Amino acid sequence: MTMASLGAMASSGGPIPAIEYVISKVPDWSPWMGKNLFLAAIPVALAFLLFREDRHRTPLWWAGFVTFVAFLPNAPYVLADYRWLRGPWLNAWYQDRWRFLTVLPFWALYFALGFIAFVVAVRLAQRYLEASWSPWVGRLAVVALCLLSAIGIYLGRADLNSWSFITEPQQVLDVLTDQPSIGAILRIGLAFTVLLGGYASCVALAERWRRHRLSEEHPDDLTDRTARAEPEAPSAVSPAPPVASRI
Repeated sequence: MTMASLGAMASSGGPIPAIEYVISKVPDWSPWMGKNLFLAAIPVALAFLLFREDRHRTPLWWAGFVTFVAFLPNAPYVLADYRWLRGPWLNAWYQDRWRFLTVLPFWALYFALGFIAFVVAVRLAQRYLEASWSPWVGRLAVVALCLLSAIGIYLGRADLNSWSFITEPQQVLDVLTDQPSIGAILRIGLAFTVLLGGYASCVALAERWRRHRLSEEHPDDLTDRTARAEPEAPSAVSPAPPVASRI
């Protein structure tokens, strides 16, 4: 059982104090993590509402799309919270070894949930735009959304948020245009590369997993599709030339 036998069974008070002792060791950053994950879920909810096959692009739809783009950076922004990891890591190490072991899995889950929300939202947008226009429009939209999200992460590091475009437009403009440094460009470029590369990797893994599931559930259908996709191999033996008939 360890952890000093759950606090010596919470100083011999029984299992209930022991459970309370364990709960007291849960990291205390969960409230603001929950808030950030709630913000990350907003673009996913908007994507499910906006990017359906039966949706027509009305003025209300475009307003929802602008809101979707504004809130989308909240999903990958959780990755920028890595800068707060060093403090909890060292504090957990010095205060309690068991608490130290909870730090990395807790943060890994936090990062994964935020990035999965980003991938799901962008994937829904891509599939909708591909079906409505063309595959190239969907791919260009993915690049644009990753770039806008990278800029949004940079603005978030400057203490701006999704509604700052409405409440503080001048401050947003100042941050973007006030002597952009090489460091700022590199940060945005790095974030863009991580987002686009991570998105492409997740989509490729999901597609591979889907094909694997199909091959397990319907192996004959997959074999037939593969056979139809492969061109027929030419015969190794050439046909004999026709024999001229003699009269």
